[in-house]
Amino acid sequence: MNRPNPSEERRTPSPEAAPAEPAAAPTPPTAENVHSAVSDGDPAPAAVPTPPNAPPAAEGSDEAPASKADGKRKAKKILLSLVIALGILLLLNLIPFDRLADAAIEEIPEETQPVVTYPAENFHTPDYDEDVMQDEIYLKYNRLLTFARDGEAFSVTADTAHGYGPVCNLFQDYMETLMAGDTEACNKLFTDEYLEKKGKFNFAPQKVYDMRVEVVRSEVLTDGDAKGEYKGYTVSYCEVSYKLRQNNGTLRRDFYREGDTLPQIFEVLEKDGVAQINQIRSIRSGSDTTPTQTKGGQMIMYVVWIVAIVLAVILEAQTAALTAIWFVPGAVVSLILALCNVSWQIQVLVFALLSLVMLLFGLLFVRKRIKKMPHIPTNSDRIIGMEGKVTEEINDDAPTGEVKVDGKRWTARSADGSVIPVGEMVTILRIEGVKVIVERR
Repeated sequence: MNRPNPSEERRTPSPEAAPAEPAAAPTPPTAENVHSAVSDGDPAPAAVPTPPNAPPAAEGSDEAPASKADGKRKAKKILLSLVIALGILLLLNLIPFDRLADAAIEEIPEETQPVVTYPAENFHTPDYDEDVMQDEIYLKYNRLLTFARDGEAFSVTADTAHGYGPVCNLFQDYMETLMAGDTEACNKLFTDEYLEKKGKFNFAPQKVYDMRVEVVRSEVLTDGDAKGEYKGYTVSYCEVSYKLRQNNGTLRRDFYREGDTLPQIFEVLEKDGVAQINQIRSIRSGSDTTPTQTKGGQMIMYVVWIVAIVLAVILEAQTAALTAIWFVPGAVVSLILALCNVSWQIQVLVFALLSLVMLLFGLLFVRKRIKKMPHIPTNSDRIIGMEGKVTEEINDDAPTGEVKVDGKRWTARSADGSVIPVGEMVTILRIEGVKVIVERR
C-alpha cells in the first residue's frame, strides 16, 4: 500500500476547514486586555495612558494616603493660625483701657481740663416752663436708663431702679430731674463739696434720651486715700453718656448737634444706702466724640470678631477644606454681642462653644456626606490625567505652586509633599477645590 506523502497531506485543505477571514483590526489596549495577556503568558504591553476624562482616584488607591495627609496638614495650619490670631487679640483686650483712661483723667487737675463750649446761637431758645412730654417726637425716643455693671446691662425704670442699688437709683433720679427741669431736686443729688466749687444748677427742662451709665470701677476709701474725710465711703467711677433733643444750652454747652453726645466720668460717693455725685469730668473735648471712642476694650472686641470673620473666610477660600468656615458663625454672634455691650468674657465663651459645635458638625456630618455624594464630572475634570508645566515652584509648606495645563493656569500642590521646581512636567492626579494635585511625570 502506498503511504500518503506528508507534504501533500499538508497542502490538501480539509473539507471541514472554514474559509479564511480578513485580519481583524487591532484592539486598543485596555486594563482587561493587559490582565488577560499577562495571565496567558504573553509579554505585557506598554503602560496604558490615563484617559483625559478619567475620574479621580478612589480612596483605596495609592493617592488616598497622600490626600489624607495633605488634608490633615492643612487643618493643623488653619487651627494654629486661628488660635494664634485670637490669642494675640485677646491679650490686647486684657489691657484695662477703661481704667487707664480713667486714671489719666484723675492725673489732670479738673480746672485744666480742656472743655470746648459753643456760643448761644448754636442752641435752641430755652423754655423754663416747657413740658417735654408734650413733644410727640421726643416721646418716640428711648427714655429708659441703661445701667451697666460687672459686664451686664439693664434697662431700668423708676419702679425698678431701686433693685439695682443706690448708684442706679441716683442716676434714675438725675435723669428725671433733667427732664422735669427740677433744679432744686437735682442739687440734692450732689455733694456740698461739688456745689461749693461749681455752684448750684439752674437749667431749663432737658429732652434727655439714650442715657447710659456704666460703673467702671468701685472701691472703699480708707485713711490712705486723698479724701480722708470720706473714710468708709464707697467711691464709684461711672461713665455716663446721653443725648439731648433740641439742646437749649442751659445744661450742656459742649455739644449742640442733634444726636451728638459727650461722655463724662461721674464720681459717686455712697454710704449707708445713700449715693451722691461728687465730681464730673469730661473724657474728651469736641462734639464729635462718641461713647465707642472711649471704650477701648469694647472697641478692640469689635476688631477681634471682624478680623476673625475675615481671616476664616480667607483661609477657607484658600484651602476649600470645610474647616475654617465653621468659625464664622461664632464670630458673627460674638460681634453682635459686642455691639450690644455684652462683656468680652461672655463673647469669648459664646465664640468658643459655638465654633466647637459647628466644627464638630462640619467634620462629623457635612464632610462625610459630601464624600459619599456621587462624583459628577465637570468640564474641569477633563484635565485629570493631562500633563502640565510648573510655572511657579510647588512647595506645600510655603504654600506656593502653579501649573499651566490645557492653556490655563491652576494653583497646584504636590501629592507627596515634595518640592517641584519651575519647568518640571507634572501629571494632574485630581482636583481639590480650586487646586490641582500633581505628581512628577
